[in-house]
Amino acid sequence: MVKLGFSLYPEHHDLETLKAYVDQFSDMTCERVFLSLLQLDPEDMIMLKHYKSIVTYCQSKSFRVFADLSPEFIKKLGWQDDLTKRAFEFGLSGIRLDESYPDQDLVDLSHNSYGIKIELNMSTEPHLLERLVALGVNLDNITACHNFYPREYTGLGTDYFLKISEEYSRYGIERAAFITAQTADTGPWPVSEGLCTLEIHRHLPLTSQYKWLLASDLVDHIIISNQMVSKTELRTIPKGELLTLDVELRSDLSAIEEAIIGERHNYRGDISDYVIRSTGHRPKYSQYNIVPLPSNREVKRGDILIDNCLYARYCGELQIALKDFKISEKTNIVGRICQEDLALLDHLKPWQTFKLSRREG
Repeated sequence: MVKLGFSLYPEHHDLETLKAYVDQFSDMTCERVFLSLLQLDPEDMIMLKHYKSIVTYCQSKSFRVFADLSPEFIKKLGWQDDLTKRAFEFGLSGIRLDESYPDQDLVDLSHNSYGIKIELNMSTEPHLLERLVALGVNLDNITACHNFYPREYTGLGTDYFLKISEEYSRYGIERAAFITAQTADTGPWPVSEGLCTLEIHRHLPLTSQYKWLLASDLVDHIIISNQMVSKTELRTIPKGELLTLDVELRSDLSAIEEAIIGERHNYRGDISDYVIRSTGHRPKYSQYNIVPLPSNREVKRGDILIDNCLYARYCGELQIALKDFKISEKTNIVGRICQEDLALLDHLKPWQTFKLSRREG
């Protein structure tokens, strides 16, 4: 099951404010916390104690904390000789090594006795895990997480993300990626033009980013990368794993057409280049008089179609257009997929169940 995660940058807030922020994730399907130690001064013992206090609180709420570390920070903190033990004592569940480590060092760290997960950077080295497996890495203690990219136009391309994520997926380890909240602007660095993994997500609503990663079926944890997301935006995160596409509908639809749109839909396995077909509900509605609607006959990608009474046995069938084409008067254009969710059509798979949700306003 895909789970939500969130990030903390403790230097920006007092402990009570941070605790209240953590608490709002307690009733969500949430397991992981991302914590960056890269911007922390290892000699600032007051701030280090502040960090440890919020890590301890996260532990008490059953959240697993994964921290971003660099070799320089580890050395300055004096953790280099017993890294996994020190991480365990600090309350961490995993350490994400931000800069490249020698392969053999990663293998050695994976065989720790504390259950500390060694999190690989999934964005930069497609064949790293393959090399580590050849060296005898303990996969039980290996996870992987993509980067996030604060500067605009530097996020991962879609094809690259899919390719490298599929490489890591072959090994059955936990994988994570980041999405960016539009109501939050706190991150680890002064530059923050969104903190997303994929560039196409940078200016999308939080829910659209989440649904895209959910639909990709390539990550186990979807982490909100910036801190202090509003409760209103957080509530837009969908519950469960049923993919829901937001839609805009015509105002003059019949009750039958509204009911058809509200059904759970199943993408037929005999796929077409032109449409996603949902036909399981067709017998239920085929006897109803779905009247032809006046409309343009030019169909665009993302348009939602329902066959009307002129199509006899096909009456009531729902389709989603995958490309542009023309239709006859036997099919009604009843609405369209919202622009932010159009990319989800690329991830829908044959026999997959999905829902359509009318966007209000």
